[in-house]
This record gives sequence, structure tokens and C-alpha cells, in this order.
Amino acid sequence: MPIRDWRRVDAGIFHHFVTRTLFRTRRREKATPDKRNGVCGKESFVSHRMVLASFAVVLSMGCGSSRPPIQDGPSEKPPPVQESVSYLKSDPSVHGFLCRPSGDGAWPAVLLVHDRLGVTEGVKDATFRLAQNGFVALAVDLYRGDKVQSDEEAKRLQQELPKQRALSDLKAAVDYLVERAEVNAETRQRNAEGSVVRQWSAVGAVGLGMGGGYALDAALADQRLRALALCYSPLPTEAKSLEPLKASIFYIRAGKDASVSQEMLAQFCLTVRAAKKRIERIRDFGDCSYGFLDPAFWPIHGTPKRKDIDEAWDFIVKYFDNEIN
Repeated sequence: MPIRDWRRVDAGIFHHFVTRTLFRTRRREKATPDKRNGVCGKESFVSHRMVLASFAVVLSMGCGSSRPPIQDGPSEKPPPVQESVSYLKSDPSVHGFLCRPSGDGAWPAVLLVHDRLGVTEGVKDATFRLAQNGFVALAVDLYRGDKVQSDEEAKRLQQELPKQRALSDLKAAVDYLVERAEVNAETRQRNAEGSVVRQWSAVGAVGLGMGGGYALDAALADQRLRALALCYSPLPTEAKSLEPLKASIFYIRAGKDASVSQEMLAQFCLTVRAAKKRIERIRDFGDCSYGFLDPAFWPIHGTPKRKDIDEAWDFIVKYFDNEIN
């Protein structure tokens, strides 16, 4: 099955666990899934069977039916505006790649956090794609201008990247986005005493591989980040670490990526359940390898099908439409 939407998983995969384990558990506990909190009913003892049963329930939840892939072709809208912007007040020499819809207006904002190869042309193309769909998108440069010449050098830069500096840079990028005039990041409401209170609307983040881990850590520290599209990125396993999280999660798995197995996803679902957080959707692209959303990785891991790329980004856009638009 090239693309697996876990809301339509074939009966042969989970028949035993759904019919024998999950239904028995539901009858015993008389619990119903709680989509708002991203959990799957009452807590029970964690066993091998219960891990897979909980996994099946979470994977059965989604944010709607499939939408057709984004179609290439002429558009009446003018192309997005592209800018190289300085978003770090502490170091104006560091630049990110920003794309925004043309014209006046207020649009939701999305951060794009790159993988170990840095801000590649593929990352810039993804930023442009998000702007085409009505978002002000900023691709940050966690390497602060250091250029990657090979995958070996990328792995070195990844290992040497100071975590706290990266998280500080992501916070500065959110600060920069919400201060831009075309971002609909601020609302004003009156509290019970009649005073005007400034509130910040939600900001989304796309994290590719390594960038997904940093996006999640940034959201744990910055509650303005309320929607995370994590693509084949590392997964937390301790519920306590997720306690500060206010964001929902949409996870994309590359089916050929052995570093994130289905068993690891099952454990992640239990972790999210225990923390009472919300997974909006899990999407498995069975024929795709690690890095399939960035063409810079294709010479390393193989070229994916174009329809898989378009469908993945289409689901990301739809997720942000539902969560932050």
C-alpha cells in the first residue's frame, strides 16, 4: 500500500487487535475516544496488546477526508513575495527565507525548520508553497549561514548545533513573524475589568527530520506555537516532557525510514495519551524514504513519487487551515 491513511487501514493489518483486544477493552472500560485531548479513553495497564490497541484508536482519528493534491497550472493570483529577512536582533547577519501572499491582508504565520542539510532549495520551495496557500512562511537558518557541502558535513553541523541557541533562534523567529504587519497574530479583547488585553493568535511550524525535534522543543517553551507538522522526526517517549505543550500534532512518517518504526509510533501515541495531548493525524507514506519532502535528500535516499510529495504538503496545508487559519 504505497500511501497509508490510518483512517482507512485495511482489515488484514489490525483485524485481530481491533476485534479481539480493542472491543473487549472498550466493553470493559465503557470508554469513548476523546479527540479534544488527543487521548483514547481511560488509562489501562500497558502491555504489548494494549500498545497496539491504543495505536489503532489514535490512528483511526483524523482531521477529515482526503483532499486532491495541489494542482500545478496557471493561477489568477499573483505569485508570493519572496524576501531574505534578518530575524535575529542579536545577530542581523543571520538571514531567513520568507514568502508571503501578495497584496494587503492579514495571514496566519508558519515557521519552517530545516533538516540537517540546512536551508536547501527544496526548503525554499516548500516555503513558497505555503505562501501560495495563504500563509506567511519563514524558513529559519539554525546554522546561521554555515553552508553544507556534503551529508557528512551536515551530520557534523547537526551534532555541533547548540540546542539552546537553536531554541533561542526559533523564539526570535516567532517574535519576528508576529510583529510583521501582514501577519494576523494579534487580537485585542476586553477582560472582566474592561481593560484591553492583547492576545496572540496561533503560529504553526513544519519540522523536517532534525527540525521536527527542534520545533517540538520550541513549542514546549513557546505557547504561541499551536500546530506542529512533524515530518519523519524523532519522537519523545516520556509523557512528563510533553506537559507544557499546547500545540496539536500532525505526524508524517516515511514508510521506509527504519529510524521511526510503527512500534515507536505506538509508544508515542501512549506517551501523548498519558500527557493528555492531541494528535490530530498520523500519515504514513509507505513507499517513501527519510527526507522525501526535501529534494536535497533524494540522491541519498532515493526519489519519491511526485504524487506523494504533493499529497503530503496538501495534508499539511489542510491541517494548518483547520488549526491556525
